[in-house]
Amino acid sequence: MNVWGGCVPGLLVNGVVIGTQPAMVVAVFGKEFEVSDGKAPALVLNLSESDAEQKRFQAPVEETDTLLEKSDSLGLLSYGANYRSLPRIEHGRPCRESDCRLELAAQKTLTFNSEGLVFLSEPLEVTECKSLFLVSVDGKAAATALACPQHQTRPVGLRLQVIQGQTELWVPVLNIMPDGSLALAAPVSKGQRVRLARRTETASLPLMAWKNKWTSAFSGNAPAFGLIFAGFERSRLCHNKEQDIEKLAELLCNTPLVGVLGQAVWLEQNQKILSPPRNNRLTLTLVSIPQHKN
Repeated sequence: MNVWGGCVPGLLVNGVVIGTQPAMVVAVFGKEFEVSDGKAPALVLNLSESDAEQKRFQAPVEETDTLLEKSDSLGLLSYGANYRSLPRIEHGRPCRESDCRLELAAQKTLTFNSEGLVFLSEPLEVTECKSLFLVSVDGKAAATALACPQHQTRPVGLRLQVIQGQTELWVPVLNIMPDGSLALAAPVSKGQRVRLARRTETASLPLMAWKNKWTSAFSGNAPAFGLIFAGFERSRLCHNKEQDIEKLAELLCNTPLVGVLGQAVWLEQNQKILSPPRNNRLTLTLVSIPQHKN
């Protein structure tokens, strides 16, 4: 029996997203999911308390636009002042390491991924900033240089990607000022490379494309279960509703779903990062139960 879990900001419960208080998720997978006979795991679940280990998250900063990812590992960040000291479970034991992993065997896994972001410009260098205001980029007013829309969307739909080598940070844009500067939720520094991304309002179109793919892959049968890892900031300022996740639960009404929401999600394949942690990601892995001979 495989037992795994930890404290996260949000869960999917009975098809509805809840996230007003930190929650403990404990997932129990039966004997049929044991990795044995020297076989490599078909799926790895990873819950990390922080992204301080930069070596784990070195990856290209470009978005992926593929519908299906050949991923064998789902990663979720649950860092934050409220979560650091809370318990984590790895293979049924309390875990105090940075990363909490569980390896599973599965007959088939199918991983879908939605970035939920559209970049508005190429990365450019910060030339002036004051406190929480980004004043100019590449020698021009920040809003002009970064192709900022004329109006901010609510809930907050603009994010500033701050590129640090091969890693990245995300800062919400709180306001667009009349002089073309941008009010940010956290400061940036002169010389850093930044670009704006707009959060897409809904993932309903990708979700319907996902449904066509999984219906074909599972020959019209309902998958045994599904894992939803979503890296959503839990503030109402950013997300008033989680209709994308609830729509996904509706489309998979005959499949049990484990929905775990955190600060950011990443994907790996053979321990290589496919995409770094991003907080606007919706990732779904559908799994069929391995067939064991008696």
